[in-house]
Amino acid sequence: MAHLKVNAFVKNHKLISVMVVTSLIIGAATYGWQYNQQRKLSSENNLLRTKIAQQDRQLHPTSRQPNLKDQDALTRLARADYLANPANKTAPKVKIDKVLGNFALTTVTHGTDSYKIVAKKVADQWVIIGKGDNIAESDRKAFSMPANLFN
Repeated sequence: MAHLKVNAFVKNHKLISVMVVTSLIIGAATYGWQYNQQRKLSSENNLLRTKIAQQDRQLHPTSRQPNLKDQDALTRLARADYLANPANKTAPKVKIDKVLGNFALTTVTHGTDSYKIVAKKVADQWVIIGKGDNIAESDRKAFSMPANLFN
């Protein structure tokens, strides 16, 4: 009888040991799977945040100082536009107000007269896309001008 109790105890002990080891293996595997999923989601989250930030910068670029090449090109463009009118004989003053991405807003002044020029950089060349003190909203939309270019 004692022999049966020992066998039953050993069998129960082995069964309990197998169950504990199995539980530990399942727990470790589950933890590893969850850890990998968390890392994967974290990586995807960072990628999405980067894409959102890039799109936000494209939609709402920040103003920057033009480099010397752009500054020179914008100044020459504005002066040429002003001097294209035969009545204008002397070069005007040109102030680069803002450069946002591929867009620039400049003010051309001669004496008491002044007007705005909106230029866009296309294929490494600045091109006038709008002139005057009030650029029409339809023109702003047609050229995808940043809204904060005029603020």
